[in-house]
Amino acid sequence: MLLVIIGIIATYLVQHIITRVAGSLLQIISVIFILLFSYFIYKKSTASFRALEAGSVITGTSLSSIWLFRIVENNFLDPQEWDFLCFFMHGHVAARGLNFYKPENYSTVLETLILPYTPDNEFITETINIGFLYFPPNIFNFLFLGYFDFNSAHLVWVVLNAVCLSLCIYLAWQLFLRESGIVGFIFTLGLFLTLPGTHTAIGFEHNTFIFMLPMLLAWKYREKPYYGIWLAIGFCLKPMLVILFVYPLLRREWKPLLYSICSLVIISLATVSVLGTETFLTYFIDNPVSRGVPGTFYSEWINQSLLATIIRLTNFDFVGSSPVFHPIFLITSGIISLSSFYFALKLKKKDSNLAFALIVITTLLLYPGSIDSYSPLIIPLIGLIIYYTNSGDLDLRVTFPIILFVYLIMLVNPFISHLTVWLFLTFIALFKTGIIYPGKISLIRFSTN
Repeated sequence: MLLVIIGIIATYLVQHIITRVAGSLLQIISVIFILLFSYFIYKKSTASFRALEAGSVITGTSLSSIWLFRIVENNFLDPQEWDFLCFFMHGHVAARGLNFYKPENYSTVLETLILPYTPDNEFITETINIGFLYFPPNIFNFLFLGYFDFNSAHLVWVVLNAVCLSLCIYLAWQLFLRESGIVGFIFTLGLFLTLPGTHTAIGFEHNTFIFMLPMLLAWKYREKPYYGIWLAIGFCLKPMLVILFVYPLLRREWKPLLYSICSLVIISLATVSVLGTETFLTYFIDNPVSRGVPGTFYSEWINQSLLATIIRLTNFDFVGSSPVFHPIFLITSGIISLSSFYFALKLKKKDSNLAFALIVITTLLLYPGSIDSYSPLIIPLIGLIIYYTNSGDLDLRVTFPIILFVYLIMLVNPFISHLTVWLFLTFIALFKTGIIYPGKISLIRFSTN
């Protein structure tokens, strides 16, 4: 215990000195490095060094918790416009029984609300003048917010997200790091709390961890037919998860697909009964997306999808047409999706974790509205890579720099971070399917049996 305390104090002092000398950015980088380094050498260390390393992991995780607490505190002291106000507006329009696909209803409701600030022109253009963009059941994400005033709804939303984040951390630990015990759990906690994308998601108060939860439940129970229910719930919470339905399709798992279809029918009927037929059908008859969304939706930096990245790099003018028809996007998205789907089809049952992971990262890359707040979806994929390292399939000299790079580059460009994960998982799949054999490469020891 004394050595653990020494490790905590020593790590804290190092962080304090770094902050004083070089600033907070280097502090974040050093926390990520210490967290990864301490965990990876933990099993190979003596008992004394293990205690010191445990103290380092605890300190790194604690510092990250403090940073996140300050973000949350600041959001309460100085409420931000994005993204909670969007969700609050959706909830109030729906709770009043109005059609949330009609922008004029948003203008009407906005005039009646007491807010801590006046929404700017950007918010009016991208939210009020557009309305709700998603499948009707998605409104249940926000409907309950419409029964509270701003401050009460804000508190409820933050608590809900905190609960979902806690459950996501637990499930990720259960999936990949359970064998490492309490140290593995603290490390999983650290993986979540130090990820720059987690700071972004919490800063913008996005619903990332709400829809990540059913995704992880589907992943955990993928051997059971009822995981299809979780896929359906995930889709109803976030449309981007529709790509996950490819997994049971490629794996020829028909019962989960049946569970998903039945669940979607039930949820849709419930939506009609609560919101009415007119609102439900408006999505299909007069969808806001078909009326066009502002160009900034794809060009702004927070959008870290493959499509948005290509549009920014090429200055593509998609006025009068859909940006998804960009030729470079069609080619690259085809390569990414076909590669991922091929491996998901060919991987053996014992490698179903990798198959599911490939579909998840493909979703993150290809969904046109994939923003930087969705980056925490890669954490279970990082957990899988660490699992392969712990099991001896990958050498630490391979995984440590890869994971460190993924975390650090996310501070600059989340898309590159996501793409790196996809490339590495695809690299692993090449060995798992026997397309490439390790041979004499001592750093890779995958078996195709």
